[in-house]
Amino acid sequence: MKITIDMRPVCGRMHGIARYALRLARHMIDAAPEHRFVLIAALRGNLDILPRAENARTQLVDIPLYRLSEQWRLAKLLREEKPDVHFSPTFSAPAMSPCPFVFTIHDLIHLRFPRDYGLAHRVYYRTIVRTAARRARFVLTDSECSRRDLIALLAVRPDKINVVPVAPDPVFAPGDAAEARERVAHIIPDAPFILWVGSEKAHKNFAGAVEVVRELQRMGTPAPLVGVGVSERHARGVGLNGVDFTAAVNVSDEQLCALYRSARALLCTSLYEGFGLTPLEAFACGTPAVVFDNSSLSELLAPTGALVPSGDAKSAARRLAELLSNDAENRKAADAGAARAGEFCWPDISGRVLALLEEAAGVGSAQ
Repeated sequence: MKITIDMRPVCGRMHGIARYALRLARHMIDAAPEHRFVLIAALRGNLDILPRAENARTQLVDIPLYRLSEQWRLAKLLREEKPDVHFSPTFSAPAMSPCPFVFTIHDLIHLRFPRDYGLAHRVYYRTIVRTAARRARFVLTDSECSRRDLIALLAVRPDKINVVPVAPDPVFAPGDAAEARERVAHIIPDAPFILWVGSEKAHKNFAGAVEVVRELQRMGTPAPLVGVGVSERHARGVGLNGVDFTAAVNVSDEQLCALYRSARALLCTSLYEGFGLTPLEAFACGTPAVVFDNSSLSELLAPTGALVPSGDAKSAARRLAELLSNDAENRKAADAGAARAGEFCWPDISGRVLALLEEAAGVGSAQ
């Protein structure tokens, strides 16, 4: 069977979709030597990290992502390649594909929070993405929350949707805390600190994290806050009001892993997540988390005891105070989180995706 995989997202900064594409491709290629894989990669992509194997080759293209022109250019390429099935790891799918295709819509944040993204994104989703979803053999998504959004916001047929989760990258794993602190000593404060990982987009709710840390101060349990993905300027704009804050920008995966290992706890104040990978990364590194209970985070983290009512800064601060002051409780929470993170692994996930691709091509059946 011949499978084409759109690897164009693996270009520049390794964001979440790029990691997802890379992990799936590597594992599927390794697991299925009987299949032939063609990796459609951007000319200026991160070509050095693409999988290399006897059953895989790379096809370089100059087709920008998320443009109207890619629809007919990808369709032309697929007519030339003649795959049995095409897979796109992102919402940029070839609605005009001449072959069966499967694609992943990780979430509908662009539609849930339109002010963060603008009119162009909404139009793209409601035209190109909706049409592709209607014509695809299967649509994959990361959570039941995202599945409900696909049905409600894009009118995707429920029988087309398959919930297949993601997993932390293997770099996120337990390690020596003292060694980790030394690695990021130029970033972190000397005192036990709380880590926040996100972006400056409104739904990530950095302002909520600041309010939680303020509540800690009012309770007499002050702790520094280290923020990954948010600048000092943005933080000042939010209004720190005495919160001890350090911005960690442009950190590598290894540094982020060290920050997770060094932190006393992760605080996640996001208002919406299509999956919620950040708490799982913290758990995989042996660090407990306090997380606002909403969207996919509710289903993902229910077994861990990490959830507090969404938007409730006082409840979040009380839980953080426990994790800061009680070593036994911190270890118990970390163990519960690690057990949950261990339920998600790339070999299992890629096996489920491969089975769906085989079914889409008329080979075997999905499990």
